[in-house]
Amino acid sequence: MGAGAAVDHPLKDVDSAERAYLLKVAVFFGPPCFVMLSMAWYFCQRQGWISGGVFLLLLVLNVPLTIAGIFAIHRAATVTSTGLVKTIFAAGDIPPPRTYPRQDVLIVRGRYAEAAGDAAARQLNELRPSSR
Repeated sequence: MGAGAAVDHPLKDVDSAERAYLLKVAVFFGPPCFVMLSMAWYFCQRQGWISGGVFLLLLVLNVPLTIAGIFAIHRAATVTSTGLVKTIFAAGDIPPPRTYPRQDVLIVRGRYAEAAGDAAARQLNELRPSSR
């Protein structure tokens, strides 16, 4: 491949470990969520708060509600763990270490003549016309 050639398969944001965690959330959260929602709707129907038609509609809506809950829990865990790791390792908005001009470093080291020579040479190079 040459420089600037298109890549057929760019890197993805989701790897196999993240998919495994999503599957784990789906297995451990999905069935209990579905059962608990179903029991809640059944309780409401037995109390007379909702009709049989509404009960059936809510049972059908349990599937997308459960799927939404699975993705919400997975997303919350991912964002929280990423934020925690960035906090622990202090990643992010840290300014780069300050750099000092070479003359300042030489002066701090007590090498005044060399610092003056560097400064004079730099000024001469700036004043010299470029030979382009």
